[in-house]
Amino acid sequence: MTAANPGGGLDARDTIRALAFVLPQFHPIPENDAWWGPGFTEWRNVVQARPLARWHQQPHLPADLGFYDLRVPEVRQAQADLAHAHGIHGFVYHHYWFMGRRLLERPVDEILASGEPRFPFALSWANEHWSRTWDGAPNEVLMAQDYSPADDVFQPDFARLGRALRRDLPSRIIRRLHLSSQAYRTHWIWDYPAVVDGMLGRPAEDYLRFPSVSPSWDNTPRRQERGMILRNASPTEYERWLRTVLDRFTPPSPDENLLFINAWNEWAESNHLEPCLRWGLGYLEATKRALDARNA
Repeated sequence: MTAANPGGGLDARDTIRALAFVLPQFHPIPENDAWWGPGFTEWRNVVQARPLARWHQQPHLPADLGFYDLRVPEVRQAQADLAHAHGIHGFVYHHYWFMGRRLLERPVDEILASGEPRFPFALSWANEHWSRTWDGAPNEVLMAQDYSPADDVFQPDFARLGRALRRDLPSRIIRRLHLSSQAYRTHWIWDYPAVVDGMLGRPAEDYLRFPSVSPSWDNTPRRQERGMILRNASPTEYERWLRTVLDRFTPPSPDENLLFINAWNEWAESNHLEPCLRWGLGYLEATKRALDARNA
């Protein structure tokens, strides 16, 4: 239920502002050219993906926005227009800052310089090493990050993912006999609806924790081994997660009414609101329905 203020309408604390994380790695930079080959962008990982089993939904290919380049102002405007039309309040761009050196900064710099698109945004410091994880060499650090544990005290709640599928002893024997998909041996696989149940079962904290949801997850386009797949993800299950989180969240103040969606365009992690050939506008339409119902 949402509260009404004395003057009519919703109390400002009850209007939720949804922010979606944006990956800027959809334009070439000299560092990626040197590490991965000339012209590298995230699209290279996306188009090289292949299904590992009959149920495996790969590759994820873009629909309405196509294989875009974030150096193009019209692309950034189209992203903002699409997000705004579906109830998203703003973007959170991943910010790559390595002790004074920035990477992938061009899209945000150009937005700041031009003032376009006129769409709210924030920066999120992606404070992790860049390594060759994508091609199987996670210990080879390409760009190091220097920080202490005090810089980041809330970790991902991996315990809430539950048990990975087919990791018990009988399943391992079946895989070794080649009677089951080897994807279960090479990668970690969970059931998305079960993960949603687990996340919704998290106990309430005694501090302000902004809610967050994810449309999907499958980073096997980036990882040949030990990828993480949330199987059976769909707009329907995502909407169930989002609606429940929105119903439970009462912001303590008008400035703290934020909900985060991870992510807008993490295509190589199969984690995107942007339209794809399989679901079309499904995830965006689910987002708008849930937000409209909460903010009505």
